[in-house]
Order: sequence, then structure tokens, then C-alpha cells
Amino acid sequence: MSGIATFMKDGAAYLLTDTAATENGVVSAFVEKSMPLLRLKATIGFRGANLQICEYVAGSLVHGAILNDAVRFNQIRERLPILAKDTAIRAKLISPDAAHDASRFELYIAGISDAGQPRTFRICSYSIAGEAAAFEPFDLPDAFVTLSETDECVADFRQHYVEGICAADLDPVADGIRLFEIARRHKMVPLDGLSAQAYYGIGGEIIMTKITANEISVRTIHRWADQIGQPIRVAHDS
Repeated sequence: MSGIATFMKDGAAYLLTDTAATENGVVSAFVEKSMPLLRLKATIGFRGANLQICEYVAGSLVHGAILNDAVRFNQIRERLPILAKDTAIRAKLISPDAAHDASRFELYIAGISDAGQPRTFRICSYSIAGEAAAFEPFDLPDAFVTLSETDECVADFRQHYVEGICAADLDPVADGIRLFEIARRHKMVPLDGLSAQAYYGIGGEIIMTKITANEISVRTIHRWADQIGQPIRVAHDS
């Protein structure tokens, strides 16, 4: 599993990811989980049951001809759903109608719209009730983070963030780190839907990509002491 957070604030779009690839809670590698589209003022982040599949799909999209001849950010939203689905099916990676799929993935896009405003949206290879069908774009709120859906994680989140908090009051760096720390200390069930066993799955570093109308910048804003071959060890203090 992986952690993803997005923010839209002060004319900028932010995408934050961790860097740990894990297997049953043990770190197997450190990888980049986002790919910039510099010409289109955007970046694509990914998470899923199998990071190699995620990286393959995202890489195919970044280097694909359909996006290469795009000249506007809005064309990403128009073309990406069809391209992502075709890429996955052509490579025989997924069965979109299956209830369980070891190759499930999620794509997160952050960038600057044709109107010059920050924009973030998500595309999943599977349906999410109440949000979107498989490969249907879903607009994200001004602040978003992937969290475990357990009662313990929700309660942990509420200890730090009251219901109805205004996204404009959040800082992408300070609150990004805090949100990742909350997500990190709770086990998550793999996206494949095949296993009920939960594991710690967020680690390595937090990489933040910031996109404005004029530039894209990438930097590390936090680093944990995780090591390859070792399980993710979580501190449960606040």
C-alpha cells in the first residue's frame, strides 16, 4: 500500500506520496510514486496492490502518444480514463468487472487547469460506491489523504482535525506530514480485495510535488528511519 495526499491552496496544486514498497508490512524497496508531466503543468501519482503494475500503467500514460500530443491540462482529464483502461486491459493486467483484482490501482492527478486554477482528481481501476465507477474521474476536495477506514484511524484523525475544518487553514507541508503520520500508524488492508489481513504500508520518505502556473518543484519534506528488509515500525504517540 501507499500514502497519497493532495492539496489545492493559493493557486498551487500539491501531490504528496511516500516511497516505500512493502510486502506483508516489510519494506522491499524505495520507489518514486509520482511522475511529472512538465509540459502539461501536472503530475501523476499512483498507489495499488502491485506497485510494478502501477508504475507500468503510469509510465505508459506519461509516455503515451495520446498524452504526448496533448497541449492543455484539461485534455488529461478527457483522455486519461480511456487511455488508462485501454493500457491496463491491453496488457491483461486487470478485469474491470471483477469484484477482486490483485492488480487494482489508483491514479491521482494534480495540476493547473486551462483556467489557471489548481485541480486534483482521481481515477481508479475499480468502482467506489458513492463516488465513481471504474475509470471515471472523481474530483478531489481541496485537501485529501488516503486513510485506513478503521474506527481507530478515524478517531486518531479526529483527535487532530475537528469535523468541518477549512482546507484553506491547512499547510501542505506541516499538515501533509501530520496526515501521513496518522495514516502510517494504522494498518491498511491491501487494495486487491483478496485478503482481510492488514499491514503497515506507509514509509520511506514523503515526496511533495508542487505545481503552479509557472513551475513544478519536487522535494522531500520528511524521512522515516525505515530500512529495506525490515518491517515498518510505527510509533503510536501523537
